[in-house]
Amino acid sequence: MENKFSVIKNGLCLTLDNFSRSGYYNVIIKGNKIFDIDYNNELNSDKEIYKKFPDVYIYDAVNKIIIPSFFNSFKNSTFHLSGPFLSQSTYEDLETNISLRLIEKHLSSSKVNPDLINLFSLSFIKSLLNGETFINESSKLITAELLTSNAVNSISVKPDLVFTVYDNYISDYCLGVKRFHCIGLKDENDLNNYSLASVRKAIQKGNKRAVIESMQSGNNTDILRNLFGKSFIKALGDNDLLTPNLILANPVYLNSEELNIISENKVNVLLSPSDWLTLSVREPEFERFINRKLNLLIGTGITGKSVFTELKIFNNIVRRLNISSEFLMKMIISNPAEIFGIANICGSIEKNKLASFIMFDLNDIRNFLVIPEINSEKICDFIIEYLDEKDISDIFYRGLHFLNNYKCEYINRRELYEINSNLSGIIFEKGKYNEFKEKRMMHDRVDKLSLGIEGDELRRQADADNKSVPDVLQNELLTDESEFRIIGTKRINIPITEDLGDNASAESSWLDDLSRHVKELTNFRNGFDFINDFYEEYSGIGSRSKEEYNLTLDKKPTKKMFFDDASGESIFEDLDKSRDNPVITKPVPEPLKEPRKTIFKKNKLKFGFDDENNPTEE
Repeated sequence: MENKFSVIKNGLCLTLDNFSRSGYYNVIIKGNKIFDIDYNNELNSDKEIYKKFPDVYIYDAVNKIIIPSFFNSFKNSTFHLSGPFLSQSTYEDLETNISLRLIEKHLSSSKVNPDLINLFSLSFIKSLLNGETFINESSKLITAELLTSNAVNSISVKPDLVFTVYDNYISDYCLGVKRFHCIGLKDENDLNNYSLASVRKAIQKGNKRAVIESMQSGNNTDILRNLFGKSFIKALGDNDLLTPNLILANPVYLNSEELNIISENKVNVLLSPSDWLTLSVREPEFERFINRKLNLLIGTGITGKSVFTELKIFNNIVRRLNISSEFLMKMIISNPAEIFGIANICGSIEKNKLASFIMFDLNDIRNFLVIPEINSEKICDFIIEYLDEKDISDIFYRGLHFLNNYKCEYINRRELYEINSNLSGIIFEKGKYNEFKEKRMMHDRVDKLSLGIEGDELRRQADADNKSVPDVLQNELLTDESEFRIIGTKRINIPITEDLGDNASAESSWLDDLSRHVKELTNFRNGFDFINDFYEEYSGIGSRSKEEYNLTLDKKPTKKMFFDDASGESIFEDLDKSRDNPVITKPVPEPLKEPRKTIFKKNKLKFGFDDENNPTEE
């Protein structure tokens, strides 16, 4: 393959070189590098191509845009399939997320866990298909045992990898095998003057970068300020770490003074827009970094899906600032190549650089090219505005035509599907997804019964649960300070027009209907007045007409009912008789020195007294 030539013709090429050249150029590849670029279109026919490069592989890139491949500056593959456990997390409680800790524990349970290798393999292949041929893998599960066992290198399909390691022993191993890597600092427990001095010495030993993730939560910021007695940025300056070799990952808590300090020292800032939006309690203020002209990188972090999607999210946030589209595109191509020290082999389409680039397909009607002129800025603007990862039809990776017109012969899709299915099941099981789901549902049910829920929602739920309730059901939410509430009462207009007499069935029906009419006790002094309340309720607004029931406010009950507690019988007496009897007013007894005993008559106890049957004193 080293001496094999390939020519990509008829493609609209965005070089992103120092001259910002763009146009319909022919790209000549030899082996895994770019041999030359035909800026003048001298190879204008296949005959000319074969004449100059016999036995050449020609690829027609008509209606396609060729751009340099992407660089994912920060990717954490550990939680690649753990999205459901991250939806409710923030930077403040990310380290205490039980599900994530259980998943990490399982994946790191052995020196070389097959599940971890499969997870990395799946994550790397997805990154390649998204056009990311360079990745800075920041998983804390990259251990010395994993590297020395050559397990990661055994993954057949993967992009070019840069590791961020969190242990000096792993760093020394990478240095010994001359592997470029980054030193990671994340937990506040690992940050002190000794660890910062150790990082400074490690950077001085070899070509490394330091990635610090400890300025993402307010808790960490306060801890670090108390630990060092000053702001963490100033502590980094005291340890000579504020250099272009330092990368601050999602520094949420930075004030204006600290931003000026890192800008003066040309410190790099890495942004993961999805992480910032999902995990941070602060709104993204990306314009602060842009206005100070900081060196900016973009990575997927923990929650991002692809670096190109992250760029589009970033663009939507800073759109009002009218940032150059070419400047934005360089955040995922040229800038990381410069910062990670590999600009000599990637970051642009130029002679003698790696033949790693991607092609966007413009054949879809939705992707038809609409630009007023061919220049770098207009092409970048079109790509960011109209295209996405699924429009990537071709990928050349180190000269290898990895993705050819949406097809890849180097991966087994069925095998990857099975790996994805099995890993998802394992991660959901180890993260206790079903257990936490049931617990969350229980809390939701409790919340729905609490005082905080709105009345109309309760009524909708009650209607949905009981479809047989008639339309006459008047739902009213009675809210009080107590834990109980009345969702609704059933109001039924029942006239009493007939003389009950000894009719037991009529009496029972009337009592049943009357018992279903619930009245709230509003005054303990007056007590209950079932009869009057019943008639007043159904003589007001909303009741049926008095012509229909022959019921008015003036019409009063004609009978009075007594319950005999001994025999269990109910006795009815005419009220007219009691109204005809003269009202006897008893004189008020004179006050006596000693209280007199109250003696009740020895007759049956009755419920409901009138003037004739009031208990008397002897």
